[in-house]
Amino acid sequence: MCVHTSCNASAFICLLSVVVTEEVSSRLSTFKLQIDFKLNDQVGWAKSWPILLLHTSVIVFLLTHLLQSDYFLSLAFYFDWKNCALWLVHINKRRLKMQNDLPLLTRVDYAWAFDAKAYLSDFYSSPVSDPAMTMMLSVLPIIAERLSLKKAPETGITRLLDIGSGPTIHMAVVFRDKVDEIYLSDYLEQNCEQLRLWMQDRKPFDWRSVLGYIAQREGQATLSVEAMEVASRSKLRGVFHCDVFKPGVVDWPDYDGLGFDVVSSLFCLEFASNTVDDFTNALTNVVRLVKPGGYLILGGVLGESWCKFGGRLFSSYPLTEAQLFASLRQNGINPTDPTFTYYNHSDIFLVLAQPTQ
Repeated sequence: MCVHTSCNASAFICLLSVVVTEEVSSRLSTFKLQIDFKLNDQVGWAKSWPILLLHTSVIVFLLTHLLQSDYFLSLAFYFDWKNCALWLVHINKRRLKMQNDLPLLTRVDYAWAFDAKAYLSDFYSSPVSDPAMTMMLSVLPIIAERLSLKKAPETGITRLLDIGSGPTIHMAVVFRDKVDEIYLSDYLEQNCEQLRLWMQDRKPFDWRSVLGYIAQREGQATLSVEAMEVASRSKLRGVFHCDVFKPGVVDWPDYDGLGFDVVSSLFCLEFASNTVDDFTNALTNVVRLVKPGGYLILGGVLGESWCKFGGRLFSSYPLTEAQLFASLRQNGINPTDPTFTYYNHSDIFLVLAQPTQ
């Protein structure tokens, strides 16, 4: 690509500091010294500082490694570099407008702001409504087939606990033939109510397309979705309130303390967390419910700070893969262990692991 312009690198850094968030501005300041060397590494013919010719690779480097934004990176290939300042200002104004129009809601707002019906409509009307849900619905049947569960001598049964189920039933459906008992839980009463309605066969939501998709992935395309629902309901033992930041996590009156063969949590911990310490602490509470020799199934999204549905914007901790693995290690799970299974598609991750007790 031809080089359209040259500019003072320090001025360019100042420009970026103006048009991006305070967090990124701080990051730019922190890495100012490294930029001196990194830019010269990226552009061999740029010998002087602070005057540098800004080649495409330099911009991509800045956008990718400093701004840490897929959104900026996707636009990088369409930039007219001589107009990059205008583009950055325009993008930032759009992002600020979005945030002004839709305030970023946190976990303290979930009780009043989370619309269970809107969530189901936006993400589960079709198995391909959302890439993250499509990935989970595709991989979970594979995970279920990989499990080797042994009945507990104390109870003679196997059981699964799903933490942060939301208003969704897909974990119960996928594992209907793998365990004897299934327990669903969520922090929000409106989500628990949707699950109870389904448990009573009152059909609060049409799950036929999602269940048909799961049947296809199981190699049972001729299986009726009605039969899948009946089998799933027959294993469901209850819907409970949960809080991942409380020891014990789930509120139930008669828990025997024996743990669960499978404990799952999908798209929950990062959305409940404000910091990486929150995420790690929540994971600790979840892992403690896995019985010795049992399995943890953990799924979520990396690098996302928000999620939008029902016309509202909800915050999420932008977890990195390094932070995910560090949190797992702190909870007795080694990502290099042969039994560790890890899927990552476009930063949608799914983990199957056996914690070391």
